[in-house]
Amino acid sequence: MMKPTAICVLLLALAGGCAQTVSPEKFLYMYRLSAPPGLMEQGWDAQYTGHDDKYRYLKVQYSTLDRGAEELLKYGAYREEILRCPIAFLPRDFPEGFVQLYTEGRRTEPEQETYAYIRQYLNRAASRPAAPAQPAVGPRPQRSEYE
Repeated sequence: MMKPTAICVLLLALAGGCAQTVSPEKFLYMYRLSAPPGLMEQGWDAQYTGHDDKYRYLKVQYSTLDRGAEELLKYGAYREEILRCPIAFLPRDFPEGFVQLYTEGRRTEPEQETYAYIRQYLNRAASRPAAPAQPAVGPRPQRSEYE
């Protein structure tokens, strides 16, 4: 009989294997153009679900209602996939520093603008100077009276 810990590790390995690793551009594109909550028929719903030591994750759901009876029978009302991007490729302020289109009050934007926004976001984070090293501050060693 398997121990509960072994079962958890096995399930996590299987779940992690289902995620598709994508480029930062694709990851941010899917997140930026997510449909507003409850309006998935406008495209897809991309929800940031968090991160682990190596990756950030998006759960993306696509509506299949307008894709024909075959996809509706195969997937149900929506099809889901998990996208992941290496954590080192995305700025630390994601998702707070990256705006989804619908939160700007817009439904669409030209694809060139989407990619320009993504490049600007990635370049802005890459061009930030590293924090200057702070000198160690602490008590000075006491000299003994015999020195």
